[in-house]
Amino acid sequence: MYKKSNLLIAAILLLACILPALSLVPAEAQTTYTYTFNGLIDETRLTPVNTGANVTVIYPPTANHAPDNFITPANGSPYTYTTTSQPLYFQYDLSNYYGYNITRQYWLDQNEYSGNYTIYSSLPNLQPISFVMRTLGGVNPGIFVQAELLSVQGTPAIAAKSPIDATNTAQLTLRPESIYRITLIFQDGTTFTFGNVAITSSVITLTISPMSFPQETIWQYQYVHLTASKPTPDTIRVNYEDLLGGTISVTYDITDQQDNIVFTILHEDTTSFSDLWIDVSPSAVYFLTAQVNHTVFGQLTFKQTIGGDASANSPRIDLAVFGNFMGIPSEQIVAAIIILVVFGVFSAINSYLGTFAGIVVSIMLWWIGWLTLNSGVFVAAFCLMILLAITYWKRRGG
Repeated sequence: MYKKSNLLIAAILLLACILPALSLVPAEAQTTYTYTFNGLIDETRLTPVNTGANVTVIYPPTANHAPDNFITPANGSPYTYTTTSQPLYFQYDLSNYYGYNITRQYWLDQNEYSGNYTIYSSLPNLQPISFVMRTLGGVNPGIFVQAELLSVQGTPAIAAKSPIDATNTAQLTLRPESIYRITLIFQDGTTFTFGNVAITSSVITLTISPMSFPQETIWQYQYVHLTASKPTPDTIRVNYEDLLGGTISVTYDITDQQDNIVFTILHEDTTSFSDLWIDVSPSAVYFLTAQVNHTVFGQLTFKQTIGGDASANSPRIDLAVFGNFMGIPSEQIVAAIIILVVFGVFSAINSYLGTFAGIVVSIMLWWIGWLTLNSGVFVAAFCLMILLAITYWKRRGG
């Protein structure tokens, strides 16, 4: 029969290889999404019309959620829609107003968990307008094009917002012979406004280059620097430098792929700093979001994706082909079985040798990538083995 010491250490290593695997199951960071809709509203008169809009809620394929439909109340009364998954975009069917098929779309930003939206319509009839992005000097074409009404003061009155496709084109349903404020939205949340654009044709070309940005935008990134890097696979370094010396405060968060904040800090009255965060998962991807309060440039936002090392936790002998069992990778299960077998083959006479062999095998399995273990687990197991060995030799000597 097995010695209790062997069983204890085997249990420690078994739990250590299963619990990290269970933690790999992603958790939904946001559980409720609430969106309020108003309309239909005539965009020329800014008055409610006597019919509602048929709204279709489209979800991304990864959400495994069928499209939803609802009709907003007539006379502009609000309608609140709540869901458990973040939608991809809203499609407004204005057929009831026009008598034939015409739609507008509003695409959501990545972290747009809630919002208040007004659905606008107009006579004469709306038409699809194509915006072609002409980029110069390696400028990113952005991800969305947004059209705002000019007749609404004080609050953004977004008529339509559509994605930019692979041909650098976005299609928005707008009113011909009208003027809209057209804004380009980038992946990191920054925007560039083309100003008031007259809708004079069905295809409009917009040119953007490094010279398109305001001079203060160029200056702020010339003199204020904030970057994140991974000097080693398990650390993240955040560097900040203000060459003008006008920093009031810097606040930044580092989040994981489930939107959990893993690191956060506030710096005040400083021109530079270098923070080093440890205990970082080598293969995980992290996201940096920083807010800088500056005497010259006002509020600045920095965003950066900190990529993981794909090879850091990749098994040297890959068993991924066998899939997972109850959320636990197959290599973790095989490793646990091997550890139990090693501990079990030793009898009570040589149990301490078996303890040593089990720990060595565990280290080998960790090295080839089949175990996800913290180094502290091995240290604890070795210490326990040494204490048991001392106890054994004292009893033997007594």
